[in-house]
Amino acid sequence: MRILVALAIMVVFPQSVRGLPEYYRPSGTLTFRDVGRVLRITEHFPGASLQFLYAQDYEDLVRNVINSLPSETSGHMSFKNNGSVETLRQMFEYSTANTFLVLLESPSNVIKIFIKIKENMLKCHTVQWLLLMEGKDNEEEGMKESIAVLETLVPEGTNVRLFLKNPEGSLEVFLPFIDKYGVTRFQFNSKNPEDVIDGGNPHHLKKDLHRYSLSGRQLTMAIKPSIFIFHLGRANPDGSYELVGGGELVIINALSYALNFTYKAFLSSDNSFGNVYPNGTATGIIGMVARREVTFGATALGITWDREAVVDFTTPYMFQRSLLFSRFPKEKNQALAVLSPYQLQVWISLTASVLFIGPIAYLVSLLGSQCQPAGVKASLQWYSFNMFRNIVVQGNYIEGVSWSVRFILFIWFVFCLIFSALYSGVLTAVLAVPSYETPIDSLTDLPRASQEGFTISLLAGSSYVSLFKEAEEGIYKQIWNIVSFQDYSTSFMTSIDDGMRTVIEGKHVFIAGENYKSIYSRKYGNKRLHFGREMFFPISIGVACQSGSPITPAFTHVLLRLREAGIIDHWIHSLFQQIPLDASARKSEPADFSITVTHLQAGFYLFFIGLSVASVALVLEFAIFFHEREKLYQDSQVLSG
Repeated sequence: MRILVALAIMVVFPQSVRGLPEYYRPSGTLTFRDVGRVLRITEHFPGASLQFLYAQDYEDLVRNVINSLPSETSGHMSFKNNGSVETLRQMFEYSTANTFLVLLESPSNVIKIFIKIKENMLKCHTVQWLLLMEGKDNEEEGMKESIAVLETLVPEGTNVRLFLKNPEGSLEVFLPFIDKYGVTRFQFNSKNPEDVIDGGNPHHLKKDLHRYSLSGRQLTMAIKPSIFIFHLGRANPDGSYELVGGGELVIINALSYALNFTYKAFLSSDNSFGNVYPNGTATGIIGMVARREVTFGATALGITWDREAVVDFTTPYMFQRSLLFSRFPKEKNQALAVLSPYQLQVWISLTASVLFIGPIAYLVSLLGSQCQPAGVKASLQWYSFNMFRNIVVQGNYIEGVSWSVRFILFIWFVFCLIFSALYSGVLTAVLAVPSYETPIDSLTDLPRASQEGFTISLLAGSSYVSLFKEAEEGIYKQIWNIVSFQDYSTSFMTSIDDGMRTVIEGKHVFIAGENYKSIYSRKYGNKRLHFGREMFFPISIGVACQSGSPITPAFTHVLLRLREAGIIDHWIHSLFQQIPLDASARKSEPADFSITVTHLQAGFYLFFIGLSVASVALVLEFAIFFHEREKLYQDSQVLSG
């Protein structure tokens, strides 16, 4: 309700925001004494540095203040407000948690500064703000309106002390606090700036969070529904969703109970986790948190350096490494299994040996018969056929009368024994242990897989996109070149489920965290998915909060206790066990292995080839026989005539 009122003020009073002139000239009533009283606060912070952002009319005043600073002051910088965003960027770049930014401006220009901070998502919480504003006579209502608008612009967690110079000449001090709706409010604290050292007011926003209680506040969070993480229920009229299950819901509910807050869940604006681009813009859940559209974001968000540039993360509550998911390697074609024990070169050498050993033995026997005329003489066909019998482990009927033939037979028998023993042993192993395609186990396998027709897929808006996209060399760069060259719809999946489904249905490789290995092995079974052996890119998972939000340390406090007690690991393991097993995962492997026709296809092929050759030879023999008989008949007719 408070936000709606502030927005109405922004519309009704255009002077406050939309109708502001490019530069609103202050009245110039702030004095050296006013600034000196405010700067006394910094004396209680040893090593504090000062930055001055001032209106043009206060240039001489700021110069006098800087000249009067004691020599032990650690450092100071001054910037004239020219309405430039770059000036603000430069100030925040050189600031630390112990930097005080003294802003001397009119209320309307202060509002414009915070509008620029919000639009450009600048981290204004890195400094402690001392706002010195002044108002003219009869502008009491206008000042209230300006403060109301400022309340909608100051991010939660920003340490702001507001000093308002009223028409009577005194400084009124306002300090921020967070109401039960989560809206920043400025409340009058004192007319003595020296009393305001560390928030002062007991209702300052830090007090409740120091007790780690949000006093029943309602927070908003951005999520991306996903298996195991968040399950959506019914939609509410305001665009939020009820959550009915999921592993991360248990953690969020634990935070809600421990810190005494409620929450509303809104879907990611573009259904992604979120990436950060070089110009500082962010998408998805990260973008919604960075733009302060929601209080925090969840859904297994990986903590990366580029995301931490725009949001703050809690301590990690979970760690996981990454791996490759691909289809289970198919069993190789067993049509030529009987030929697999030897490579092609071995088969060629063996065939040549069988073809030449018969003629060699016959030639040696023929030469030996000259010395032993009584020796047994056999034909070339006889020697060749019997030598072939040996290689297929059959008997040999050759009678070696000469010692030269005996030595050839001895060496040939040993040769055939070695080859037949190796063949039978390797063939038994090949048939007993199925042979599969080469699996995809590591990142270095992906270029080969891409050449074989596999598509490499990433989860859209995930930390993997930044990992590969920002790589300048190496295997990460090679993978990004492959992914970016592919069709976008097949390279970037909208959900983990879609990515795993494409892996099951076709030639895809999907990159995801190792926690999904347990989930999808139960869902699809162990014979449909292959999990790469190489682990890479360890990811720390945390909750994304607004930059500078005091909620971050409160969340961290609870998450640390849950993680160190092992409660989160216990919850995750319990949820894994609740995932129903796939029907194929329940089936046990057959106890006995049987050789099928598939394994012996090559043998049958050879058998049918042999029969075909024999049939052709038989036809040729009949043709020759009938041709010769016809020729003899014709010759006999000629002789009889």
